[in-house]
Amino acid sequence: MNLRDLEAFKTVVECGSFSKASEELYIAQPSLSKTIQKLEKMLGYTLIDRTNRILRLTDEGKLLYEKSLVILQEMKDLELELGESRNQIKGHLKIGLPQIIGTFFFPKVAKQFKSKFPDVTLEIVEDGGLEVTKLVEKGELDVAFVVLPTKSNEIEESLIYEGHFVACLPENHRLKRCQ
Repeated sequence: MNLRDLEAFKTVVECGSFSKASEELYIAQPSLSKTIQKLEKMLGYTLIDRTNRILRLTDEGKLLYEKSLVILQEMKDLELELGESRNQIKGHLKIGLPQIIGTFFFPKVAKQFKSKFPDVTLEIVEDGGLEVTKLVEKGELDVAFVVLPTKSNEIEESLIYEGHFVACLPENHRLKRCQ
């Protein structure tokens, strides 16, 4: 027995005839009849009383119809839930940040991330760039954002932002003229 067999049976019952059900299911009436006969043979019960033109369910047919409604609805619900979870990322992300990034750069990133992935919790660990890099290597952090490139073969790095740094010097400093 498979879900298509149950769907075919349910449609026959709800349509009240094999011909209407075959039209609704877009299958030939003889194929639909064979599907129901196969279902009856597999279960070992007659499900539909065929003694007259009016479609009547046997007691076993009524039970199968009621159970089919529940099973088919459960499958639809499951497909919806799986579809939602496929598109919805959930979990916990542990992030390492040097203080300068945590203060100036990361709040905007975190806000955008949370709006896109509301079911992901963020845990921030602030420490120096070298220290958060080591924590990623040990597996204690999922990701770290650092200012300088890492010197590790154990982790993968990717440039995500490039900006200019400005040196602030006193008016009479000897490096003022160096550019």
